[in-house]
Amino acid sequence: MTTTKGMNVPFADDDELDVVRRAAAAAGMSTREYIRQAALTQANAVPTAFLEAALEAHAYVKDAFAEVLPEDGRPNEAYRAADAEAGRRLAELDAGDQARGTAA
Repeated sequence: MTTTKGMNVPFADDDELDVVRRAAAAAGMSTREYIRQAALTQANAVPTAFLEAALEAHAYVKDAFAEVLPEDGRPNEAYRAADAEAGRRLAELDAGDQARGTAA
């Protein structure tokens, strides 16, 4: 774990900090962990949105090709294995993001 000494998060007033503290308590986290999770979630929002859009586009294109070329709807085993491996790797990336609290 990397720690940055002297890194403080200023709040405009005690009411703002109280809102964050209550939200952290409701989530079962320390205030520090809650703020860290929120920062990581925000920082990863664009990459996560891009990945979701890419997966949706893949599903659309896959279905479109199946309609146009139904004879190609049964890919050979090498394609099936490559597709399964890609899906597994994407799932691992997503699980890693969620474990680090970075999924949007």
